[in-house]
Amino acid sequence: SNKDTEIMNTMRQQKADLEAAKADLETAKADLEDQQTQLENQKSTMQSKQNELTSDLVQAGQDLADAKAAAADAQALVDSDQMNYEAVQDAITELLKSAESAHADLKFNGVFACPLSSYSRISSTFGTRTLNGVTKLHPGVDFAAPAGTTIYAAADGYVTAAGWNSGGYGYYVLIYHGQMPDGNTYSTLYGHMLSAPSVSAGTYVTRGTAIGQVGSSGYSTGNHLHLELWQGSSA
Repeated sequence: SNKDTEIMNTMRQQKADLEAAKADLETAKADLEDQQTQLENQKSTMQSKQNELTSDLVQAGQDLADAKAAAADAQALVDSDQMNYEAVQDAITELLKSAESAHADLKFNGVFACPLSSYSRISSTFGTRTLNGVTKLHPGVDFAAPAGTTIYAAADGYVTAAGWNSGGYGYYVLIYHGQMPDGNTYSTLYGHMLSAPSVSAGTYVTRGTAIGQVGSSGYSTGNHLHLELWQGSSA
């Protein structure tokens, strides 16, 4: 009948609509799966790039640290010295023994002043150090400063030696300050001066007396004052 036919047509249409909707859902699902795959690929790519960036940053940090270390080593060579101090210690000791004998009654109050009115930095400290793979004694403190900077006597005392030192100090001054109440004697040494000292051996100087200028004479690789403080026969 017409009614049955109409019902059958309606059912066929509903079935077609359902199948079309199912097809649309499957297409949408496939699209979502494709999008998810793309997102996962992008995530993987971004993670790889992040890992590469992190690695690059770590390497850059290491490179910077290496560069700073290399620069520090280079600066140490520029502002320091390359002499073998052990080879000259005996000679300095003998000079100080002579000074102690010649000025046995000289008393010292233990007051020292910085021998420079200004300097750029301490380029090397007292103790052992390694340069170019070689470890050796550095019995003083190196004050990096421009050539020509005035050097002053750190304390009162007698100039024990002043002039050229062939052992590596270059132009230098050695001052004996006398004995403190504790029984110890003290002396200071100023090395690698620019030119001949402005004081001579045997002269008595007071703290703050100009004795020379910063330079790089002797076994030195850059302008600085090499200052040693001696207690008795030990630097």
